[in-house]
Amino acid sequence: MPISNYSTTRDSNAAIAPGNIRSDDFKRDQQIINSIRQLMADLASLTAGGDTVTGLQFPATQVPSSDPNTLDDYERGTYTPVVSFATPGTSSFVYTSQVGRYVKIGDIVSVTFVLQFTPTIGTGAGLVQFSLPFTETSGGNNWNGPVNGLNSSFTWPANRTSMSTLVLSGASNAVLAAVGSALSPVNLTVANLTDGVSHITRSTVIYEAS
Repeated sequence: MPISNYSTTRDSNAAIAPGNIRSDDFKRDQQIINSIRQLMADLASLTAGGDTVTGLQFPATQVPSSDPNTLDDYERGTYTPVVSFATPGTSSFVYTSQVGRYVKIGDIVSVTFVLQFTPTIGTGAGLVQFSLPFTETSGGNNWNGPVNGLNSSFTWPANRTSMSTLVLSGASNAVLAAVGSALSPVNLTVANLTDGVSHITRSTVIYEAS
C-alpha cells in the first residue's frame, strides 16, 4: 500500500494533521523559508542586471565563519536513515526501505526520511529513535515537524490523535511524538511498536545543526 494512503491521525478518514507545531515554531520556520526566498531573489536580480550567475560554490568540507552575516555552507544530499532504541539490548531491524534527503543552508537543515522496517525487539527498551544527517545544536529549541505517513503497526498512546517529528536536543536523532488536544506530547517507545511486523513512517523536519 502506498505510504500516501496512511494517515497521521487516529481517524484514517481525517485530514493529515501537522502535529505538535506551535505558532512560534511555525513563525520561525517561515522566517527561514523567507530568508531562502530572498537569497534566490537576490541571485535572480543579478542575472536580470546582466551578470551571469552559474551557482555559488561551497567547499565539500565546511569552513565555518564567526561572522553571523556570512553564509558559509550549502549542501544537499542523501543519507541512509536507521532506527534504534534508546537501550538497544538484543534488538535488530530488517529494512525494506531507507530513504533520507536533506538540504543544509548555513546551520539550518531540512530533512525528509522514509523508513519501512521490521523490528525484532528482544531486550530493547526506551525511545524509538530515527537517525538524522547532522547533530542538533543543543539549543533546546524543540524543533519539530510533520509526520506525513504512518501505518497501523504503530500503537498510539491513549487519547493522542496526531503525530509529529521531534529532534532530540544535542543529538543526531529524532523521535515521534504523539499529541492530543490539551495533552502533553508522548514520545513513542518500544511499547508502541509491534514485534516482527513491518512499520512505515515518512517524516519531515527543519532544525539547527551544531
